[in-house]
Amino acid sequence: MRRLRGIVRKELKEIFANRYAVVVSVALCLFVGAMHALQSAVADPSPQPASPVFILSTIVGLLISYTFASQLFYREKVSGTIETLLCSPISLRTLWAGKVIAVALPASVLSWAASVVATLIVSARTGTPVIASGPLILHVLIVVPLFNATLAGLLGFAQMLLGMRENRLIGFVVFIPLFAALYGIGFSGAGRFAYGWSSLGILAAIAILLLAAVGYLSRFLSRERIVMTLP
Repeated sequence: MRRLRGIVRKELKEIFANRYAVVVSVALCLFVGAMHALQSAVADPSPQPASPVFILSTIVGLLISYTFASQLFYREKVSGTIETLLCSPISLRTLWAGKVIAVALPASVLSWAASVVATLIVSARTGTPVIASGPLILHVLIVVPLFNATLAGLLGFAQMLLGMRENRLIGFVVFIPLFAALYGIGFSGAGRFAYGWSSLGILAAIAILLLAAVGYLSRFLSRERIVMTLP
């Protein structure tokens, strides 16, 4: 556990050392959150926070997870930093888990920020304070971080074991749909939908199962395979 905490601290420092990526990520979540909330308020003037909060927290969290995961996994292979880490006594699963947690933490915080911005703007535009429902709050606080960790873990696993060409292909396959979803949803407005306890339970179960499956995949990480895929 001590080694895991040490890896998380190290990887968080690595993320925040890249000030450009951090600034762009913060600006992106705030800007898209504001634009989506404004569009939603215009399209439907009644206070209905479910659409902007649910969609933005999920999509923004996944997009930021992709950005930070690429920084911690893919760029380490390109720069050769991963070779030094492979020589350490830390197990690959612990190294992988530390990176996943380090990615999920700031991605979740930024998704929470986007949700708050969206809710405040909808409240201001409608003139009525908007209070999110219990299931929606738990979705943002619990389910979104689970999905963030799942995407980061899956990307990390793939980027550790696959070659550079395959990793670039995965980047396009993942990034383009996420960005398209963020852009399309953020600027087109969203219709009403109900988000209750049953929806929360289903999504939480899916997120837990996916994260468990990705965690199981980490058992197949191989130092030899990683070394063979280095440029």
